[in-house]
Amino acid sequence: MRIALDVMGGDRGPEVILEGGYLAASEISDEVVLVGNQEIIEEFLAKNPLPNLSVYPAEEVIQMDEEPVSAVRRKKNSSMVKCFRLLKEKKVEAVVTAGNTGAAVASASIFLRKIKGVKRPTLAILLPTASDFTLLLDAGACVDAGEEELLQFGIIGSIYIRKMMEKENPKVGLLNIGEERTKGNRVVKSAYPLFEKSNLNFVGNIEGRDIFRGKADVVVCDGFVGNIVLKCSEGVAESMAMYIKEYLRKSAISREIEGSLEKVLGHFFQRVNYSNYGGAILLGVKGYCIITHGASPAEGIKNSILVACREVKKGINKEIEKEFVS
Repeated sequence: MRIALDVMGGDRGPEVILEGGYLAASEISDEVVLVGNQEIIEEFLAKNPLPNLSVYPAEEVIQMDEEPVSAVRRKKNSSMVKCFRLLKEKKVEAVVTAGNTGAAVASASIFLRKIKGVKRPTLAILLPTASDFTLLLDAGACVDAGEEELLQFGIIGSIYIRKMMEKENPKVGLLNIGEERTKGNRVVKSAYPLFEKSNLNFVGNIEGRDIFRGKADVVVCDGFVGNIVLKCSEGVAESMAMYIKEYLRKSAISREIEGSLEKVLGHFFQRVNYSNYGGAILLGVKGYCIITHGASPAEGIKNSILVACREVKKGINKEIEKEFVS
């Protein structure tokens, strides 16, 4: 198996992404193809050689603030576009990028096309609960989804949890402002009876507070709402960390208690950091793609590569194709 890694995407520079590629290649026998500036990559490989790390040169970079579709069409020699071309040409089995999310979704739509029967691709995020994980989708790819798209997100999410988490008959919930079926906007209210009539294990509407309680294994919403949920969750975790650190700094507790608290909090924040679980998973296109957070550390890049490998080996897309073709 070969995984294309977009070395030039991300906020922290290519060094962090290269380190993540190295960490992943150290754990697996599959090949990691480093796509980006040849000089930078070869300099890294000279100091960190591994037999399953290779270089594929790309001269351009799509910046985070560029308009996605025009950037993809204009920068044909960018690291991101070249990653997706390799995937289209079946020279790699998956793409991992920490670059411009919109550009990655646009590249996938242009070069890979949708799986037959799928109306819109969707971005899915694994979020930790007290005892397990919840898959939230869509997390930003489809900001104006209709009721039929929402149903498809539920089907795709259910397949993913069943295959990747090995959980039979996962519970699917529709994110809403209340549990009653009469609550919500027009689209969500129209989607409710579609979910009821489907073969999904539909548990009804769930509220935002229920996501991290694990009330559903799959939480469905449009990308506008989902992205706000995701960014709000990040903000809450970061604010908690700052508040607690400031409290510990000012408090008069003993060094021993402070050390214990910091250890517990460290585990907590590791648990709620979604980059530890591989970033956003693009589903519904003819290829495997992980779009990880632009500020992901090397460990997050590594985890994204490992998740991509697992997706390919589990044959997620084949399962989605079977569901929608039939």
